[in-house]
Amino acid sequence: MGRPLGKKNFGPLGSTTSTSGYPDTGDGRNVHGTNTTSATELRQRGYNIPVYKARVSSTAAMDVQDDGASACYILQQKSSRRFKVNSIANGIGVCKLVDDDGSSGIAANEMVVRGFVGTDSGTPVIVKKISGKVITGFDGNRYTWYVDNDSAENVLILTAI
Repeated sequence: MGRPLGKKNFGPLGSTTSTSGYPDTGDGRNVHGTNTTSATELRQRGYNIPVYKARVSSTAAMDVQDDGASACYILQQKSSRRFKVNSIANGIGVCKLVDDDGSSGIAANEMVVRGFVGTDSGTPVIVKKISGKVITGFDGNRYTWYVDNDSAENVLILTAI
């Protein structure tokens, strides 16, 4: 899998809710590893990777996240191309990264993550593979990356290698 992503990259975008606002993973801890039975609060600081589109099952509607709407978010990394995703409206599923330019929908268990080179405007780069240090796009290029928050939404900012 390469370098796994840190837990700070997962969870609801820009959330400032307490741990009770995060889904329990079934072992008494939330997606960030915090004990859900304690009064501990976890604050997010805009590090979470934005998911542009996701469909968590064949019966679920496609979630599209744009303009700060938080319809879905990553819970856990399964591999460099597969992630456990929570759709607020449609539940939890494991999705793989696919190439979609916006002209069509995506199939069940697929998701789209996109980033922008330099700033949060311009033509988006669709992400094929994510590791702790490098993102590979479907365009064949490799990028270093970080998540920026412009107070309205999280944006994946890329720098070509």
